[in-house]
Amino acid sequence: MSQSPVTSRKRGRESDSSPLSRLLTQLKRLRVPCIDHVQANALLGPLVADCLRLSSDSSLETILQAYGWQGGAFTTPVNLFGLSTALSKYRWVRVQELGSGSYAVVYKAKNRETDEIIALKKLRFGFDDQGLPSSTLREISLLKELKHENIVELKDVIFGFGSSSVYVVLECLDCDLRDLLDRDDAAVDLRQVKVRAAVV
Repeated sequence: MSQSPVTSRKRGRESDSSPLSRLLTQLKRLRVPCIDHVQANALLGPLVADCLRLSSDSSLETILQAYGWQGGAFTTPVNLFGLSTALSKYRWVRVQELGSGSYAVVYKAKNRETDEIIALKKLRFGFDDQGLPSSTLREISLLKELKHENIVELKDVIFGFGSSSVYVVLECLDCDLRDLLDRDDAAVDLRQVKVRAAVV
């Protein structure tokens, strides 16, 4: 009996050992919108220096300069939410478009440091005067709560204050439910039928 692609995938978060992951983790821990340059240098400076030392990509330095990094240190107060959003977007390189609809465009993307492949879902309807659409909030809330081998894993949500863009970072699977149901499997075991019926 062959194992379903839905149940044979690896679960879990990517390693936090990469410099960019450590910097993003520290930014999220701070939980304040802005800090002065002295605090930024003490709390973030070594992590930023590690990221730059290990990266050959000039766009990372450009992002950091936009948030006050000059000559090896922060020289102005740092907008932590903006920096976190910019670095979260930078982390993923789009590889190809997987699909699009009226609600979102989904890209296959790769982590710049670890080569992890994910699905990056860019929502067409981000923030408006009333915040996020209820359907977006519902999807994100459910994915945060539900942890099961047959449910796609939510890895991150990227959004910026003052920005209308919202990105949902999901694990990337080799097919979707429609592809799985359309496969011409002559012998499908009863367990798989139950799983597929429960999902639909």
